[in-house]
Amino acid sequence: MSPSEHSLRLDRGSLLSAAVPVHPRSQVGALCWRRRNGVLKVLLVTSRETRRWIVPKGWVMDNRTPAASALVEAWEEAGVQGRAAEVPLGEFVYAKVLADGIALPVRVSLFAVEVLRQKTRYPEAAERDRRWFPVAEAAAELAAPDLSGLVLDWARGAADAGPAMAGPAGQGGGARAVRLAGNR
Repeated sequence: MSPSEHSLRLDRGSLLSAAVPVHPRSQVGALCWRRRNGVLKVLLVTSRETRRWIVPKGWVMDNRTPAASALVEAWEEAGVQGRAAEVPLGEFVYAKVLADGIALPVRVSLFAVEVLRQKTRYPEAAERDRRWFPVAEAAAELAAPDLSGLVLDWARGAADAGPAMAGPAGQGGGARAVRLAGNR
């Protein structure tokens, strides 16, 4: 079978259709947030290759829940620690481009992560930039329209949920949250 039967190939930035349907792989993402002086902000990081603004994301790790895996990604890619809602805010799909130019469709379950600590030294500090954005600006910076919509929908719920919210009102909320144990 040719690679196109299992994946999609990028051609000058556009996706070409595959010979057969492609089933997305699964990842988790962290929507890292904080509220300062009443202003809700979201932390974005740059991707390694294109330097576009994204949320920390990666594969679900063995022996960890999806929420706990999202916390690890938040630490490794953004240098933050906090608590994550156990229930994802929703999902978005993007094309992960591999070294050979093949683009795999990936479905990301997005978890709200309330940032409690931000460190200057963390595993991917030399590989990425990070920046706090007001919610609307963060949504505008994100290339994936589904992700932008999730961020805006989450923020509408966050406006009424108070400072301890780890997820939007009516979507898992912060009643039960997962904390990343220990500092690496």
